[in-house]
Amino acid sequence: MPSTPPPTPETTGRRRTPPLSLATLRDRVDDADAPAADRRAATNHLRLAESWGVFDATAPPVTRLAGGDPTVIDLAGVPEAAAAAVVRAVARGLYDARIDGDLDRLPWLLIDEAHAFFGGVADPALRTLLTRGRAPGVSLVCATQRPGAVPSVAVSQSDLIVAHRLTAERDLDRLAEAEATYLAGDLASRLPTDTGEALVVDDATETAHTVRVRERRTPHGGGSPRASRTAAVAGEPPGDGSPECAADSGGPR
Repeated sequence: MPSTPPPTPETTGRRRTPPLSLATLRDRVDDADAPAADRRAATNHLRLAESWGVFDATAPPVTRLAGGDPTVIDLAGVPEAAAAAVVRAVARGLYDARIDGDLDRLPWLLIDEAHAFFGGVADPALRTLLTRGRAPGVSLVCATQRPGAVPSVAVSQSDLIVAHRLTAERDLDRLAEAEATYLAGDLASRLPTDTGEALVVDDATETAHTVRVRERRTPHGGGSPRASRTAAVAGEPPGDGSPECAADSGGPR
């Protein structure tokens, strides 16, 4: 599908600046006309950032992530602050790349456990995509099991909402903010009750539908690890006759 020509630096007035390494930033802190305590605190923060191993001034540009195939960035085990920094860099990088005319494709950014990245260092970049991402053509998909923990703008600016069964009052209140005049009744009363079902609210067509997610076969069957099922507790070697795969239709969202 042909992409929309992005704005260019000439039309936006943006100036491109080369990336700075952590070493360069430390040198600037050392040379700064600031109290020694402030320079020491800044140096400690930079040293902590270096320990995360996620920053590199010579890393390829973020446009490399928007190739023809999906790119998965696995942040499991990464410190919370480091993960937030990565999400911010990718979100802002994709937005800027479209604004600067460096990216011809219309990128989609999908974030799992999205509630963990709002309210921190990634928050401004995510809000930029939610409120201004439409013009340059950058789409954001936020997946969360705690919709009550995402800001109101994440719901109000969504063109498409897919909601599984919800029970927490705070989550239901956040979903209620998406209620529109074209919907008959409140959303809470229309939420599905069975596993794998979801309510899809499409603001573009002003419709709401109940769908069932196709079952998928996974080794874990959609369940969570349990200590009673481990080989160490059971005293049995792995592979004690349990099914290799089980159906997983997704859990509550």
